[in-house]
Amino acid sequence: GIDFQLRVLPAVKLSGTVTGPSGPVAGVQVRLIPSGGLDFSSDNGVEAATTMAAGDGAFQMLGVPPGQYTLSAVKPASPPIPAAMANSPLMAFAGGGMSAAGQPFPLFGQVSVSVGGSDISGIALALTQGAKVTGRVDFIGGAPQSQPAQVQNLSLQLTSADGRPLPPVGGVGPAQRSIDQDGQ
Repeated sequence: GIDFQLRVLPAVKLSGTVTGPSGPVAGVQVRLIPSGGLDFSSDNGVEAATTMAAGDGAFQMLGVPPGQYTLSAVKPASPPIPAAMANSPLMAFAGGGMSAAGQPFPLFGQVSVSVGGSDISGIALALTQGAKVTGRVDFIGGAPQSQPAQVQNLSLQLTSADGRPLPPVGGVGPAQRSIDQDGQ
């Protein structure tokens, strides 16, 4: 057999509020990621804790062990929806925080959190508007130019100024892509 020993670790509660440009942000996933493991692109299993912000933007996480973390949230852009649907109890249950106006641009935020042996309350996670990157895809050299349908299916990878790869454009996370048939 295999013998192993379990060790009890102290764990604390984190709580706070998610806000955006127009006030509390409801229904957004809040992730607690160990420092050095920040990745908005997918659910990669490195979170120490995750939760959803309530209707008033409040969140709490239980059982968080001591350490250095980054608390993060992303609210993707969404199209406007009919007011009757936005006010429906079913929509409130399914996607808290949805509004008739939609969310015209993605919001994101992160804050560093140092967890010790005591509960932490009053954490303010402020979401701000994401960046928009525009450009043109040009094909140079001897290869034949791609057909319009192929250009629209390109996958782009952005890299931050400090060299960290960002989520794939068009993939899961805050980055979205649209490339027209002319490469714009």
